[in-house]
Parts: sequence; C-alpha cells; structure tokens
Amino acid sequence: MLWVERLAKQNKKAATDVNILLLNSEVVYDSYVDCKCPRTNVRNVTCNGSTVLRSLSLEKRTGTVERVFIGCEHYRNREKGHMYYSVGDSDRKVDYPTLFRLFGESRSFIHQDILDSLGFTWDTESNDKQFRQGNRSKLLVIGSKLIISL
Repeated sequence: MLWVERLAKQNKKAATDVNILLLNSEVVYDSYVDCKCPRTNVRNVTCNGSTVLRSLSLEKRTGTVERVFIGCEHYRNREKGHMYYSVGDSDRKVDYPTLFRLFGESRSFIHQDILDSLGFTWDTESNDKQFRQGNRSKLLVIGSKLIISL
C-alpha cells in the first residue's frame, strides 16, 4: 500500500471520528433537552426543573471534561436527589464545544477552567446563529440503530 493511500485512509478515519463525536453530542442533547427533574421534596412536591449543563467544582473531582454533567436548573449546593447524568464519565464520547453550543449560554453553567482548557468562548456569533437556526444534522434513532441524514 502506498503512503498516499495510507494517509487518505487515516484522514478518512479521523474525519469519521470527529463526525461521531458531533453526532454523539446531538444524541446526548436530544435525549436530555426536554427531561424534567424527578426530585420530590419533603412536602412531596416534584421539582420539574429543566435540564442544564453544569460542572463539578475542582475539589469534587480532578480533570476537566470529566466534571461536566447534565443536571437540574434548580440544583443548589448540597441538595440531593436532583437529576444527574455525567457526560464526562459516560461511554458515549462527545464534542464538548458542540454540546455547550447546543444547550446555549443561558443553559450552561460550566467552570471557566474547563472552558479555557477547551479553548471555548461564547463570543463566536456565527456558531451561535447556526445552532439557533436549527442547521444541525438530522438524526433518526430506530431501536439501537442510528440513521444519519445530513
């Protein structure tokens, strides 16, 4: 096999890996965007908070993206029972900047050290407009199969 063919094969695999990360970000977003927090308090009132992106503080866990999770908008320090889905520890790897953009700045509460380590800023207007206008790839999930329509 010529080096050119190997390089083309390597580039194709890298492009596929990036596409998988982007698609996984969209699948995670679509799976949790409309979820409501099931926590009930001592008065038997359900929280029903919307999903937001959050991150654990440094004293809770080391690392950067491992601290990112999907949680409840009503969560306050030390409250137990609110919705929690760890994005960083999951088997499904995602593209974090894409996930941040999908949730939007108003629904993302991520520590600045994580944003800095990813080189992420909210200042890029073109990306925000793209996600707001719905120019995302269209996904169809049937059972456990993912059918992609770009």
